[in-house]
Amino acid sequence: MKKIVIKFLLLFAAVPAFAQIENGGFENWEINSNGVELPTGWSSEFTPVSTSDLPVKKEPSSYSGSFAVTLKNILEERQSGYIITTYANVGTLFLGSFDKNDYKLPGQPINEIPAAITGYYKFSQGATQDSDNYDTATVEVVLAKWNPSMEVFDILLRRTLKIYETKTEYTKFTINLEYAGNIIPDKLSIIFSTAQAGQMISNGTSLTIDDLSYSTVTSVSAPIADLFAGKAYPNPATDELNFKDLPTGSSSIVVKDLSGRVVKTLSLISDTINLETSDLNTGMYFYTVLGSEENILFTGKFNIKK
Repeated sequence: MKKIVIKFLLLFAAVPAFAQIENGGFENWEINSNGVELPTGWSSEFTPVSTSDLPVKKEPSSYSGSFAVTLKNILEERQSGYIITTYANVGTLFLGSFDKNDYKLPGQPINEIPAAITGYYKFSQGATQDSDNYDTATVEVVLAKWNPSMEVFDILLRRTLKIYETKTEYTKFTINLEYAGNIIPDKLSIIFSTAQAGQMISNGTSLTIDDLSYSTVTSVSAPIADLFAGKAYPNPATDELNFKDLPTGSSSIVVKDLSGRVVKTLSLISDTINLETSDLNTGMYFYTVLGSEENILFTGKFNIKK
């Protein structure tokens, strides 16, 4: 008698100039609470079934720098009496931390609209040439916006790149993320997998990833740490809102309501940066700080409460 136990996490079925993706070059690694070494800022969900190999591991053969990351399908048969059980792990890796008991979307915070995700990969099929089953690896990108009233992330965009052709040398990939509308996402999620959901997997199929980054629609490059330096106060406000620590080169601030309608525009012509809000209704608003060429330097949000 033979039974198959598949341990696979499909994250998104339950529920996108260059900027920095946290540890996008996979140079930094750390040991997690389960004793497994994973790239810093990234997570995975698997149960090690082999002492000789892991579905996520440090890869010294990198596109640049010292390391990349390799994901791998691992199947292992164990016999107990007359029963042979096949344990299977699909290589999965996603940006940010994930708790399967917490349905909030993992990823990293952003406050701009990425135009494209780029990176480099190698891919190897574990199936033999005469096999009827070939694995398809995936790179899935999600842009989302937190919905405070529902306490969930609203998905603004989802894009998936499917990889099934063997590439023995690093190959560049680009996932375009442009979408209609002017809602600025506050979460970027990325998940890699060596197989699609519901797919019978082949042992040894591997996907190696390195040098991830994203370009913005404004082609303005800024480290993630710098994007959140500004502050609007008091928050919530009633009659007036003040701004401080705005990016160098800021020339104007545009305020929009939840529907995307422009309700205020402020030209920054003095050191006194305040905005009259007495005529705004109670609710949430978004503001965008623009440079002299109308390029987006910073975005944020504030509340009006009366």
